[in-house]
Amino acid sequence: MKKLFSAVLFFCFTTFFVQPSAHAALILSQDYYAYNNSSSLMELIGTVSVNVDESEELAAPDYFSLNWFKLEFFGISFTQVQDDSFYALFALDNLAAGFSFLQFEILDVASNTNFQFFYDGILAVGIFDIFQNGDGFAFEATAGDARLTVPAPATIFLMLSCLVGLGLTRRRKL
Repeated sequence: MKKLFSAVLFFCFTTFFVQPSAHAALILSQDYYAYNNSSSLMELIGTVSVNVDESEELAAPDYFSLNWFKLEFFGISFTQVQDDSFYALFALDNLAAGFSFLQFEILDVASNTNFQFFYDGILAVGIFDIFQNGDGFAFEATAGDARLTVPAPATIFLMLSCLVGLGLTRRRKL
């Protein structure tokens, strides 16, 4: 009984008083759509996500981020490098509204393709440009609904597996 009480006490202490190395972060994501020329329906072209915790205050309540958490367009998931330009603006008191301004420019060196995107949430206007070897095209884009997600940290799984192990050990002794 003493060991079980000690284990529960230790679990409670580590859960509430020790800062875990992996913490849950609030992720703001928004989908972007373009008109399909053949059917005049909106078609998903990509998703942009930023980590709200890594953003900086511009002027309350507006925050900006120079880094993306996830950026995926046309099925290509981009990894941010030093030469990439990215700027996302959002209101911390109204995250459900999504990005009020978004701009990025990415050069994919492997395919010599330049992706440029500009979106103004106040005007609800977005332009997406793609250039490859001097040829390019541009089209209008619009934003979809914003989503907020909180990835579950691995620490919770570790704590639960410890509890299960303690329970199995206790059961074997009986």
